[in-house]
Amino acid sequence: GSKETIDWASHPERRYTYLQTFSPSKVVARYLKMYRDTCEGYGYQAKDSQLGWAVPVYVAATDESARREAKEHFENFRNVFVRMPLEMLLPPGYTSRESMKNVMKAKAQMFGDVTLEQAVELGLFVCGSPQTVREAFERYWSEMRFGNLLVMCQFGTLPANLTRRNLERFAKDVLPALKKL
Repeated sequence: GSKETIDWASHPERRYTYLQTFSPSKVVARYLKMYRDTCEGYGYQAKDSQLGWAVPVYVAATDESARREAKEHFENFRNVFVRMPLEMLLPPGYTSRESMKNVMKAKAQMFGDVTLEQAVELGLFVCGSPQTVREAFERYWSEMRFGNLLVMCQFGTLPANLTRRNLERFAKDVLPALKKL
């Protein structure tokens, strides 16, 4: 999410895909827009295929069952396994001072524990029935226009049987609608 990364990745000599991870959906939208704006500054228009989002996803029969089944595993993932000291997340010298301030401001909600409910509300996690998940991604896509979506259907301590069922539901009940986008 640093300006330097976006400048480097969007440069006309590279035109790399910019993928945003582990961020609230509003932050993802802001950085994808920044990438598009930077491309325009370089004299070309970014394609949707140059933009991506990686986000954990859980699909179950109902919204309630999805949240119940995923809660412990997502919260372990978010609050235990990917937690790291700030100096590891944003080491000194990794970005300019200005980018560091902007990243810290954008990701302020990322510090400290986050419940599944907060994560869904922030767009850090997409969780629910097939219809809820489809509608969420349709809304996010219309706001962000990303061409690459990396769904993390296994996270934290999610056991193999729930991971398999999640993958199958996503593939059968969500993905066909997303391909049309």
